[in-house]
Amino acid sequence: MELTRLCHGGALLFCGPNHNLIWRTQPCSLPACLQVDKKRRLLPLPLLSSLPDDSAPRTTSEQPQGTTTGMRSYVGEGPKATRGWTGETAKALVEAMRRWDWLSGWLQDELQDIEASMGYDIPGGRQIVEYDPHFLSKLGWLINLRGSIFNIRFIHVQFLLLLLLAVLYAFAADHYSVMVDFVASDLSSFSRSQWLSLPIITPQTAALSFVSGVLGFFLSLFNSLGLALWWKTRTRLGTVMGNSIDICMMSSIYMRGWDEESEERARVLRERFIRYCNLAHVLIVRQAAGNTTIADLEEDTQYTPVRRWITGEEVELLSYSEECLSTSIESPFPRRYLVVYYWMNQLLSQASREGLIDGGRPEALWKMQENLSLLRSAAAYVAMRTPYIYMHLTTLLVKLYLLLVAAIAGSIFKLAWLSSRPFDILLGIIMIFFINFTYEGLLQIHITVWNPFRAGSNHFPQRRYLDYLWDVTHQFLIPRSSLLPSAVLLPSAVLFPSTVLSNSTATEAAGKEARVRET
Repeated sequence: MELTRLCHGGALLFCGPNHNLIWRTQPCSLPACLQVDKKRRLLPLPLLSSLPDDSAPRTTSEQPQGTTTGMRSYVGEGPKATRGWTGETAKALVEAMRRWDWLSGWLQDELQDIEASMGYDIPGGRQIVEYDPHFLSKLGWLINLRGSIFNIRFIHVQFLLLLLLAVLYAFAADHYSVMVDFVASDLSSFSRSQWLSLPIITPQTAALSFVSGVLGFFLSLFNSLGLALWWKTRTRLGTVMGNSIDICMMSSIYMRGWDEESEERARVLRERFIRYCNLAHVLIVRQAAGNTTIADLEEDTQYTPVRRWITGEEVELLSYSEECLSTSIESPFPRRYLVVYYWMNQLLSQASREGLIDGGRPEALWKMQENLSLLRSAAAYVAMRTPYIYMHLTTLLVKLYLLLVAAIAGSIFKLAWLSSRPFDILLGIIMIFFINFTYEGLLQIHITVWNPFRAGSNHFPQRRYLDYLWDVTHQFLIPRSSLLPSAVLLPSAVLFPSTVLSNSTATEAAGKEARVRET
């Protein structure tokens, strides 16, 4: 029987000849939902929207009891992934291209599912997490403008301002005064109104070539430093996530009880420890993004069911006191996540005093505390920035160069008007457009990567990271009977009865002694 592979919500669906659902995999990332054509290019699989209504997979409420839906879907789901004028333009352009047989045949693969070439943090979300570079080289540069420099409103406003400045310069320029070279010899005589008029500047001036060359060097080094800082921040954030998963896995393995009562106590501590680990990660991301609110974390309604990162008592402990507020960035808790790491260390110490840390693994507590130290050092890097003096100089050079380009364009407008060549005016407008979008676009790239924790299209998909860490760490709370194979669950007392007996006796005695001290 021939099976058809489809993609829905990040999961692979295998359907029969009549589109009846036979098997469904767990949701995956966008690259896993791509197929390879004869030219070994990645192409998106057909979306579920091409299936009949009666073949749609069952929802969560219709799933058999005891099954889960796995991780969430983050990839773009057809038209839901594009909103606004960009999505409407894409649809109109696709319909127009399909009318020409030769064009639709050449772009058959791209026209099959044009919206699936971009993957977002969540369906209809903002952060771009995946894109098809092959499609980008053909049509994406014209259609998928979301996340590009053409989607930055300030660049368009600055283009209009430079164009207005060029028109004003054209009116103020004196046609008797022509400056061919700022540092060379060919300067015409000024007119009688030299104090009230501006010279006509030709594009071949030495100053223009000098400034453009120096500015190109500054911008290349400028963006290389910015992208290096962006990538290193992403690497450190991955270190935080990886160590968070490691320490949660260690807590689920080493933090155990010896009877029913102590196991229930260990379970409560494990759940609290994992929640603290996720809370610290949320606070790291929010602090880097400049978000100081934490009250909404008590009941996060963005999720179903409602997710509780923090309790009401913990919100009060971490809240800033109104009496201590100042204009400085300092506060009673300038680094809230460090306070949460302190809670985690205190919880480990308490579990050790109660005898809930595996006595047969004396290095367990040391390993978990070492991971906490790695978390703190990696989290401290996410707020690093490029020195202000370097960024100010580069920004100043870009603005001065654009003003010079506007003056040259105004001179072109003046000469075109005097020589009755209106086509030259169009060339001046095109020059302002491309130079503005090139140099200001390079400057905006650094502005974009300057703080990757904001909510722009090219910033880190924060919700994707937070959901991934939450799902992975909470799977360690599953009972061991459902998580481990039978070979691993084999009682160790069968192999080493004396060792197990001595360890359990020592652990139980330590737990009783800790409870006596507390009472």
